[in-house]
Amino acid sequence: MSEEIDFFITLPSNDKSFPQAQQNPNDFKVRFPSPLNLKTEYQVALYEIFYNVTQEESNGADDIDNLTVSYGEDLPTDLFVYCDMIESQVVGSEYVRLLKHINNGKINTSQVFRASEPLQYVNVIAKHITQVALQINDQQGKPVPMTDTTTIVLAFRKRV
Repeated sequence: MSEEIDFFITLPSNDKSFPQAQQNPNDFKVRFPSPLNLKTEYQVALYEIFYNVTQEESNGADDIDNLTVSYGEDLPTDLFVYCDMIESQVVGSEYVRLLKHINNGKINTSQVFRASEPLQYVNVIAKHITQVALQINDQQGKPVPMTDTTTIVLAFRKRV
């Protein structure tokens, strides 16, 4: 990537730093092994998101590597990823901590989203961070139906 990224953090929904009963693929927290101490102001962007859906044997139509992706409940066309360590911004008539709006399009079939350049950075509101909470909702604010583990990779850069 041509942008200056200082570091990445990988956040899996099956992290054991919180009780598993509180962890869901669409709503989870990760406690860092040691505090993240930012010496200057930083910004963060969603770099990648990996998620799991149920797969069945292919019947030949719309398949990927001879597998047909089956969702049970289809993923919505728009995903909204929220993060508690960022500055709030206006979305519609509310202030929310929206990290990234993803127009789902084809990510259903690949089960991965990698942000394209330029990354959409949001200001980090703290300099001493011990944990992060993430949520993935639809346009109505309802949790997106996901299975197994979701992994989110965040890219950090110094604030410009």
